[in-house]
Amino acid sequence: MTLQDLENLTQDEMIEKTQNLYELLEIFAPLLLAYFKDPKLTAKLTFLALRLKDCLGDFPHNTKNQKIDKTFHALDLILQFKKQNQDEFEKVFEILQDLLETYKRDKQAVLHSIRGLAQ
Repeated sequence: MTLQDLENLTQDEMIEKTQNLYELLEIFAPLLLAYFKDPKLTAKLTFLALRLKDCLGDFPHNTKNQKIDKTFHALDLILQFKKQNQDEFEKVFEILQDLLETYKRDKQAVLHSIRGLAQ
């Protein structure tokens, strides 16, 4: 969704999107805030996420060879991050595990909120 898409929403549509976002925050915020209270960890993980986003770019619209190249480049970035940030790398898997467990506990609420945001 772009900024222009948001600007074109009716007030009721915006209220619904905001409600879906708040529902997701209610589910995941305590977990994420517990991990991201450390500014150093937050900065390193944000930097990694941005590098991966840049690396993968418009992935669905790439050729098969481009997808393969981008996938291996992304793996290289992840391995570099692991070598340089061993403790933070382990923390990533803790976060992913906790996110997955939270999702499994309240799967329907999470799916409902994500679908509401994606519409």
